[in-house]
Amino acid sequence: MPKVHFVNELLTVEVPQGATLREVAIKHGIEIYRGMWTHINCLGNGICGRCKVWIMTDSSVSHRSARERFHRIQGKQRLACQVRILGDVEVHTRPIGPAVVREEAADYSSEVPSYREAAAQRYVEALEEAEKKAKAEAEKKAKEEAEKKAKAEAEKKAKEEAEAQAKAAGPEEAKADQPPAGAGQERA
Repeated sequence: MPKVHFVNELLTVEVPQGATLREVAIKHGIEIYRGMWTHINCLGNGICGRCKVWIMTDSSVSHRSARERFHRIQGKQRLACQVRILGDVEVHTRPIGPAVVREEAADYSSEVPSYREAAAQRYVEALEEAEKKAKAEAEKKAKEEAEKKAKAEAEKKAKEEAEAQAKAAGPEEAKADQPPAGAGQERA
């Protein structure tokens, strides 16, 4: 079985031939994504171009894929999701960020959830967040509509009370409110 040596992490693991470097790294707890890209990436489809690593032995891995050529990956740099391991490989992960030192890969790999499980968990969390947001917006809209309805009812009630007071005041006051006959008319 081929061996993959992660230089920055001081870790060497045996992997089945044909496995992608991304799968191996995730299985053994090695971060190949940095910053926000740990949560936002293409899940190994070669679209985002954020899983860059440096392969020191080109003959022990698959040839460059069309997606790597699209991202203009050159030299020793490769996309971990597109690299298939064919033999012993030495890998340098991104130099930024802290190096992750693993004592025993076999013991640690049993504790690390699979990438699919982690992605599924993030998906569920995103759905829950969207549901909370939609519920809050619906409650806000219902509250606004209730306030509008209450305001309209208050205006209607005030108008009815004004009309009732006008009727109760009698026709004398209603006539007093009106201008005298002929006032405001132009003379010819």
